[in-house]
Amino acid sequence: MNLQKKVLRSQARYTTSLNRHSIIGSWRLLSCKHLRADGIVEYPFGLNPEGRLVYLRDGKMIVLITDPARHQFRSGQFFEATDHELANAARGCVAYSGQWKIRENEVVHDIGQSLFPNWKKKSLARVFRIDNMRLILTTAPSVIRGMEHTATLVWEKEV
Repeated sequence: MNLQKKVLRSQARYTTSLNRHSIIGSWRLLSCKHLRADGIVEYPFGLNPEGRLVYLRDGKMIVLITDPARHQFRSGQFFEATDHELANAARGCVAYSGQWKIRENEVVHDIGQSLFPNWKKKSLARVFRIDNMRLILTTAPSVIRGMEHTATLVWEKEV
């Protein structure tokens, strides 16, 4: 292996360990926006979404994002909710847990459980950067209802 490759690998290990340490902890969601390919910005969880993202040292993670405008159920008992109530509640919520790892400039979530069953045993990669006490995660473009979207989520470190 030539010297340049050794230096680059050494720098990558240092950057990864530095980023890994700085991402650990609990984060509160400040914003979530989807930028469509046509330039329109959508806010899938409203203008003031609620959420928490937790990265543990042992590699476990969990995230919950909700739209605060979701309607309450008619009953106080979860198991008495109607299919319509459950569908509307799920539409305004993302929740999953699993393992996390750093890969270059991405944090990768290896999902073990999810409200959306299609994500179970899948990996979701997010480009990340940390700016002061804020974690900015950006998804790769994906097609939603026939239109390409890129999501950006801004999280604030909880201390």
